[in-house]
Amino acid sequence: MEPWVLTLISIIGTAIAMLVVEVLTRIIYDILRRPILKIGEDNPLRLPRRGGNQPLITHHSITIRNEGKTAARNCIGTVFIDAQPGDLIHPFITNLPVILSPGLSGKRAFGGQVCWSEINNPSRITINANDQALLDIYRVVCKGGHTHIEIPSERGWNILRMALSANKEYTGKLIITAENAQRVERRFKLKPISQHDVLIEFE
Repeated sequence: MEPWVLTLISIIGTAIAMLVVEVLTRIIYDILRRPILKIGEDNPLRLPRRGGNQPLITHHSITIRNEGKTAARNCIGTVFIDAQPGDLIHPFITNLPVILSPGLSGKRAFGGQVCWSEINNPSRITINANDQALLDIYRVVCKGGHTHIEIPSERGWNILRMALSANKEYTGKLIITAENAQRVERRFKLKPISQHDVLIEFE
């Protein structure tokens, strides 16, 4: 084989090897630097009543942590509840509009995107590295001996995803996704613990 051919093969081989090393380095760097999302604990908050005729409302927001070294962009929270169609109710205490209204049939898992516990309740946020944010999951509304569960939509609390009777236990799933992070999810149970509140318990 001619010497120049060997030289050309050597040059091409070196270039390919350098390209492979560069690609692998970038992949490893991205893996080490990418956001790492974790679903944390519940943060219940009971709102003070403004008057004797006002409902008692307890908000439940879940801590979502980014334990990675870069910001997690476009983080979205989605909630699914394992429920019967008959469990869906009209939120008669707050009288807010609902997306999943009573009367739906043929489903056993109801849900969709929820909102973040920030100004204007955005549906998507960025969570900085080594930081955390609160995701609104549900609230418990009680008035006059009646209690129900309200779950927000991606539009915030003015339009609910659904409302559920609070007299039984439910199971469900919380999913967190982001533009540049792996999806995380956790199963949970909603357990009535009193006439005024429903506990979320992660598996």
